[in-house]
Amino acid sequence: MRERRMARIRRTSQIMKYVTFVAVMTLASCYVAAFLWPGAADVVTKALTNMDEVPALTAGQLLLIFTLGSVPFGLYLAAIATAGQLFGAFHQGDVLTSQTGSLLAQIGLCILAAQLATVFATAAASGYVSHLIGEPEIIIAITSNDIANTLFGALLLVVGWVIAEAAEVAAENRQFV
Repeated sequence: MRERRMARIRRTSQIMKYVTFVAVMTLASCYVAAFLWPGAADVVTKALTNMDEVPALTAGQLLLIFTLGSVPFGLYLAAIATAGQLFGAFHQGDVLTSQTGSLLAQIGLCILAAQLATVFATAAASGYVSHLIGEPEIIIAITSNDIANTLFGALLLVVGWVIAEAAEVAAENRQFV
């Protein structure tokens, strides 16, 4: 029975490893395409600045806005890519090891850092764009999704630490036997 469950975990993990790879490539391509496609650039700028209306921006100004947005976006991509590594470890049969605990903690840390970076990127982008239209203001927005993502990232970080510590204790105990 245990072997069947492990075989199912390995098969599912192999599929998820590829899904995460495709997700990272697709999301990164879409982000770059949004910079190149004028209609999407406005949508991304509005989303990042939390402003209803944004002025027409030059390519250099858009590049600055997209650079600010790329920090939290890159951290989320790193979390997804690390999840792919975690699925790869599960596929190899490494379950509840110090490596998988460490990977889980890294995912949590990336999510926490991305949440923090989002607050700062939004504030910086909104300040920059509002300055361009002559009404300087900084918008700091924290939503229930931000709070939930922060708690989720913290949970993954702590659970990862606990798994890594438990794996090390188990390894020490095996040495005594």
